[in-house]
Amino acid sequence: MRKQINQRLYNPTKIIAIDKSMIKFKGCHSAKQYLPKKPIKRGYKVWALADKNGYLWNFDLYIGKSGDLAGKNLGARVIKQLCQPLQNKNHHLYFDNYFTNYPLMTFLKTKNIHAYKELKTCEYDWRVDQYSTSIVKWKDKRCVSLLSNFRDPKDVETVQRKAKDENISYVPCPSVLKDYNQNMNCVDRFDQNKKTCQIDRKSKKWWHRIFFHLIDVAILNAFVIYTQKTGSKIKMKDFRRQISTELV
Repeated sequence: MRKQINQRLYNPTKIIAIDKSMIKFKGCHSAKQYLPKKPIKRGYKVWALADKNGYLWNFDLYIGKSGDLAGKNLGARVIKQLCQPLQNKNHHLYFDNYFTNYPLMTFLKTKNIHAYKELKTCEYDWRVDQYSTSIVKWKDKRCVSLLSNFRDPKDVETVQRKAKDENISYVPCPSVLKDYNQNMNCVDRFDQNKKTCQIDRKSKKWWHRIFFHLIDVAILNAFVIYTQKTGSKIKMKDFRRQISTELV
């Protein structure tokens, strides 16, 4: 269920991310999902594109499998749909291993969308193809692999590690991994900001949760625009109270 946000009012930052978000709902509905690793484990799943300020710039409400496309490259289709308005604008896009595959990375490269992706594997190595898409496999306590279509896999930084005996050592780490860890939290930031002050009324009607979520999104996005353009340090709760006062 694709929903549109007025994207003309706000240009997202260079750093953007796509991840799964949840609208809490404990009632009965065919679209309800269970995601045990999310803070909100039961409810409606939302594919969300947010920027570094936690602004929800685009999203797609998942309502279940539909037609012959069900389960076939779902992650890649979600990425392409949400990023379509941002093609040829040189954004840096971050997403996890659920969404992507190698053809998607090369497709995004042709659209000037620079992407990161994390995989789990058990080797250490790197390769670059003719389209400048690289894969880096790095072994720390576990093996981590990443795909990128714009970072140089040879770039390395030093990170700190603590051993069991409390001794600190410094080990080389691919810059692409450090960059990914620093910038993959855009949707998480949106979820955290929304949780600080949101509508949490109980209702037996399934669509109420989605309706309340959309109101919260509108307020939160307005809050991001207001604070970014004015430099105001107003708190979210005070901002919502000010909106209520103005509406009354």
